[in-house]
Amino acid sequence: MKNIVPKRSAAVILLKEEKPKGLMVFLLKRTKQQAFMAGTYVFPGGMMDTQDHDQKTFARCTGISPAKAQEVLGGTLSGEESLAFWVTGVRELFEEAGVLFAARRTGEAVAIEGPLVLQRFNNYRELLHKGQITLALLSEKEDIIYTLDRFSHFAHWITPEGQPLRFYTHFFIAAMPENQKARADGKETTDGRWITPRDALEENLKGAMILMPPTIATLEDLAHFETIDEVLLSLKNRETSKAIKPVYVDVPDQPFLVYPWDPDFEQFKKGIIPPIIDHGIPSAPSNTSTRILYRKGLSVPYCKSRISKNP
Repeated sequence: MKNIVPKRSAAVILLKEEKPKGLMVFLLKRTKQQAFMAGTYVFPGGMMDTQDHDQKTFARCTGISPAKAQEVLGGTLSGEESLAFWVTGVRELFEEAGVLFAARRTGEAVAIEGPLVLQRFNNYRELLHKGQITLALLSEKEDIIYTLDRFSHFAHWITPEGQPLRFYTHFFIAAMPENQKARADGKETTDGRWITPRDALEENLKGAMILMPPTIATLEDLAHFETIDEVLLSLKNRETSKAIKPVYVDVPDQPFLVYPWDPDFEQFKKGIIPPIIDHGIPSAPSNTSTRILYRKGLSVPYCKSRISKNP
């Protein structure tokens, strides 16, 4: 298969705390009509658009400069190219989940509540999705500024070679803003669920909630935390800019994906496939999975080693 150039994209891991459950994450179910990841539960996100790196859009943003964005993402892209990932996250989160990270001139966070306001912003959401309005124009109409500093960089994933559609995705963490409600758009996504990371992983193991490898790995990370502050604090000790590049191994009847922290990763990366493959043990939500087996449309996590990828 011809190597496909990854498309730039962003995803937002939206979090909130709910007693007595603790840390909750918002997942959206993609429609079965989607060409990619149909029927799976994903974090809100999508591909970068031209407007995401337009100067008019940048002028309506605050909280992070191009130079800072470049530093956070490791310096491999220019400042404006880096900043565009934050903007993509803002736009896609609003389009897919109806959540907008923005503030009034007074500094007060934008509230989307009450029937008239909700109707107005639903209309913006629809127009933005159709490409009939831009973030810059929306901000001018509402006299708001997009607050990019509400997003914390969490991870960088690149889809393995050999896949028909590849993504170069930056993941961000964000706390759910007050006076707003996350909800599916009813078009690309049909269901929006707040769920604990551990419960989502359990649902995937039962086949009730289909998850993709980056989602599984992220939820396994989040399952170790009780609060949003704990998650944010952990990022200070992580190299979030380093790209995570799994390897896809296409063996007959049992293709699988290997994460970089798998003990056999370098072997599979070189294309060396042993006659008998030991996948280790099926993962539990408390494990750090090292590979994903694809079985009957499901992503089944396995653990070849119990060593954490973030010691």
